[in-house]
Amino acid sequence: MRSMLHRFAVMLLALAMLVSCAGIASAEAAKDTVNIGVASGSVYLDASFLSRTNDFTIMYNVYEPLFNKDENNEAYPCLATGYEMVDDNTWRITLREGVTFTSGTPFNAEAVVRTFERSFKLKEMGIWSQRFHDDICYDGIEVVDDYTILFHTTAPTPNLLTDLYAFGIMDPTMIVDENGEIITDELTDLSQVSGTGPYVLTSFVRDGDASLVANENYWGEAPAIKNVNYRVIADESTRVAELITGGVDLIQNPSVDQLDMSTTDTTEVVVAPARRDCALTINLEKELFQDVRVRQAVNYAVNKEEINAALMGGDAEIYSGFMMPPHEADVGYYTYDPDMARSLLAEAGVPEGTHITLVTTTGRYVREADVSQVIAGYLDDIGFDTEVQIVDYSVWAEKRSSSDYDLCFIALGGYTTGVGEAMWLQDSVSENGWSNTEKGQEFDALYEEAKTEMDPEQYQEILNEMQQLVFDDCPWLFLYRQPSFYAKNKDLNWVPRVDESMPAQFISWN
Repeated sequence: MRSMLHRFAVMLLALAMLVSCAGIASAEAAKDTVNIGVASGSVYLDASFLSRTNDFTIMYNVYEPLFNKDENNEAYPCLATGYEMVDDNTWRITLREGVTFTSGTPFNAEAVVRTFERSFKLKEMGIWSQRFHDDICYDGIEVVDDYTILFHTTAPTPNLLTDLYAFGIMDPTMIVDENGEIITDELTDLSQVSGTGPYVLTSFVRDGDASLVANENYWGEAPAIKNVNYRVIADESTRVAELITGGVDLIQNPSVDQLDMSTTDTTEVVVAPARRDCALTINLEKELFQDVRVRQAVNYAVNKEEINAALMGGDAEIYSGFMMPPHEADVGYYTYDPDMARSLLAEAGVPEGTHITLVTTTGRYVREADVSQVIAGYLDDIGFDTEVQIVDYSVWAEKRSSSDYDLCFIALGGYTTGVGEAMWLQDSVSENGWSNTEKGQEFDALYEEAKTEMDPEQYQEILNEMQQLVFDDCPWLFLYRQPSFYAKNKDLNWVPRVDESMPAQFISWN
């Protein structure tokens, strides 16, 4: 009996040691991995096609630009090491030496030239065009040597360094065929993804999950986290539940209703100022909204302060000029005045009970579906019959591009240059027909003037004039500057960024 008890005790001790070792190994493995819960993934593998915040969040772990952005949206050298202005239209840029793509191809001037040649060839073919293509007034790159280029523009470009962020430098062997011709087909295979960044992409689902592993040959400081998984969890409440149960370590946009629940012994909420303006695009291609009085009525109808208090926890900012600090102008606000709204609709001859549609996503931004429902109530109160359509992002995008809406919830951010924010009122994000109007064309002319103005004071004066014009003609229903809500594991070292991206390179465990 004594012998049996002894053997049993030894077995228990061995089992305890195994469990303990497994626990240590598991903990060590966990510290080597970060799981990030996001509302949406990257739509593209191809650096020339990236446009949305989460495209850059995921794929800029792999690709890198000449000049990157820090947490305050300030440009800093990345694949470039420095620059100087030769004249108003010429920038001498020095390139980083000793860098290779994951394919083994060296990074040099050829990679930069081929990347920009391809980007602008795609633009000319009408396949793809970011507004940054127009803003930099690109006029070609002259190679001085393997690590020096002269970047030529057709006009002065005051925000060039910031605009260059949008161009992730691509491996020339992936975008040039055996005859030296640029490949314009979108890269869609994982084997074609070859970057210089701190991570290598190991799995990818279009607008879905993505997994990365640290690039062992990265030219810069090795990332602290070896394995990173971006998990698309569209529902806000599910993201919170996954954080609490340990399925993910960091989430964006937890439900405001669940902020208290998101704070536990092991998790905490992070609220940070963001540079993302929420608004409703007003469709000026619809006859109803071509009368400025109707658009003004829509703006007077909505109590933005009440929405902020009830749905944003009071953390949103009611914005004046639509541009971000430091370029925001004090042009005033549309205050809540339903009587004024009804009067304007009556002057414009809008019949009581006019049916309109309000299209919104859900879970992509902070409570946009809830906000849209509340706005519908305000609009009904002044005489509209408002139908809220809550749809997936792909349907939302299609409805915008086909003008199948009256009002559409948008939340636009990431730009802090002045002309960067002005793109919102021109490019495909808004697609509301304002550029076809007299005031819209006046705005476009000011935009072209601002793009090439190198004097800071004169530049700001033009921006102020643009913001006043937008306020007066109100092609949007102006709402609020959305705060950034995050929740994370308390042991995770991570600092929110004003552009709302979550690159893995700057994350570590305590």
